[in-house]
Amino acid sequence: MKKLLQSALVLGVVSLAGAGALNAQSRASFHVGGGVVLPMGDFGDAFKTGFQALGGVNFALGSLPFGIRVDALYGQNKADGFDATAKFFGGMAGAQFGFGAAASSVHPYILGQIGVVNGKTTCTGCPDNSSSDFTFLGGAGLDISKFFIEAKYMSIQSDPSSANMLVVTGGIRFGGN
Repeated sequence: MKKLLQSALVLGVVSLAGAGALNAQSRASFHVGGGVVLPMGDFGDAFKTGFQALGGVNFALGSLPFGIRVDALYGQNKADGFDATAKFFGGMAGAQFGFGAAASSVHPYILGQIGVVNGKTTCTGCPDNSSSDFTFLGGAGLDISKFFIEAKYMSIQSDPSSANMLVVTGGIRFGGN
C-alpha cells in the first residue's frame, strides 16, 4: 500500500510539473464548485450525506476532445447516530474526454482520476486517526456554457476498509477560450 501511495504522489507531482509545458500547447480553464457527498457501503452505514468543495484546472490539448484535469477537494460528512465528523481533503489528477460538436454550448464528458486523499474522523475522546490514502474516481458530467454538473463514484482506499461515495458537483469554469 505504501508503494501505491508513493506512486500516486509521484503522478500528482509530475502532473503539476507538466502543467506549465501543457499550458503552452493547450487552453487552460479553471473551475470551482461544490456539491453533495452521498456515502455508500460501510461508510454509508455510519455517516450521513455531506458536502464537498472542489477547485481545479483543465488543460484541453489543442483541438482534441481529450484533456488533463487536476483537482483539489475538501469534504465532510457527519456521523449517523453519534457525535463524529469525517473530513477529507486531497488532490486528484487524470483525464477528461468530451463529446459533441465544438460549436455547441452543451458538451457531455467522462472523467477518471487517481490521487491521494487525507481523511480524519474527529470526535470527543477519539485518538488521532488521520491517514493519507490512494483514491480513485470515475464519472460523467455536462458542460453547459461556462457551468458544469457532474456525478462521480469516488473510493478512498483506507485501511481496513474503503470509504465509497457518490459525489454530485456543480460549478463554474473560467478561461479556456
